Amino acid sequence: MISPYLILLLSISIVIFASYLFVDGLEYIETHLGWSETFTGSIASPIFTSFPELVVILVAIFAVGNTAGDQIGIGTIFGEPFMASTVGYSAVLTAVVLAFFKKRRKTTTVLLQKNLIIPYIFNAAIFPVLVIPVFFFTRDVQYFTGIGLIAFYFIYFIISSRNRKSKEVIEKSRPILSSLIKAWKAAILEISIASVVLYYGSVFLVSSIRDISLLTSISPMSLSILLVPVATIIPETLTASFWAYRGKDTTALASLVGEKVIFTTIFPGLVLLLIPWKVDFAAYFSVVATVFVSVMYIPFIIRGKMPAYSLAAGLAFFAVFAYATLMLHI
Repeated sequence: MISPYLILLLSISIVIFASYLFVDGLEYIETHLGWSETFTGSIASPIFTSFPELVVILVAIFAVGNTAGDQIGIGTIFGEPFMASTVGYSAVLTAVVLAFFKKRRKTTTVLLQKNLIIPYIFNAAIFPVLVIPVFFFTRDVQYFTGIGLIAFYFIYFIISSRNRKSKEVIEKSRPILSSLIKAWKAAILEISIASVVLYYGSVFLVSSIRDISLLTSISPMSLSILLVPVATIIPETLTASFWAYRGKDTTALASLVGEKVIFTTIFPGLVLLLIPWKVDFAAYFSVVATVFVSVMYIPFIIRGKMPAYSLAAGLAFFAVFAYATLMLHI
């Protein structure tokens, strides 16, 4: 039997490759269509990179089932925005600093388009709603909340789509495979291959983490918030890091916050329609940390620039939660 630790390392390598291929293909489409960095990052990219998480949620609910399965599904919803706000932004910081020292960037200051404020406001305002249904005991309230959250995403999509065109002159990029086939076909092929590889790579990641976690006695929800996103957030984090390394700061942050918006609206909306919604302390902690980071970044976005060190603001929350989960078994 293959060691789950070996599977973990191999699947991480696969996902890294797929993430780079995904960025390369999508960047060509972005520049060719003239999409703004905000639209590409907050709308286009998350639609692809959120597939593995959706699979995890549905498998947890329908395949595993019972209370443990439901908790893993709900925990994944709370875990993804939490990890993006803590580990995800810190990975972007690493990419920014690395690019600066390799002279790929002239400064470590993160330059942002002001329309990036839209997904951050949505995330900060709506994410706390996910802990409200716990105070109600009727399915009707859950149905109403679920439908409302899904509707909010479509409102967000419409608002964000108004700013999908870039006002700047964009340097055209070419996909890696364009030396073999036409650029458009190469971009579509790269995104298609990357999406499939991301899916299977993430499935292997989740499976290996699940096998490793069987030895613990930690709450399924707490463990899913901490461990499942470690696997599934790799595509988004690496995608954001690659963009930050290339100097596309708005796209980098937008891809992370765009993912959080999906986990704030559509995914919880669907789950609210399927199963009883129950949360614990770990979910509340996730909401507090995620909203704090989002609100803290809004003034920087209004000014159009952010000091790189602010990207590490969420690490303290991650350290506290990791300690409480692994050592105190919350």
